[in-house]
Amino acid sequence: MDLDLEHDIEVRLTVEEALGRLPSGDRLILRFYYMEGLKEREIADLLGMSTDALSARKSRALAKLKNLAAKGRL
Repeated sequence: MDLDLEHDIEVRLTVEEALGRLPSGDRLILRFYYMEGLKEREIADLLGMSTDALSARKSRALAKLKNLAAKGRL
């Protein structure tokens, strides 16, 4: 197996595990934004919220991930 592919798979699995530790709404927002490449406006429309509300939720979800990482729970 190619070393870069191996690394990519490990990173993907780590990200999936980390996302799995978040509430479903947070997980969905981060998945749409970072993994699917949707823009905040598109996600906000899909979820029926304002872009300001979406941006705040995305920031809080990222903070939760950083908190989990800092505590060594990822």
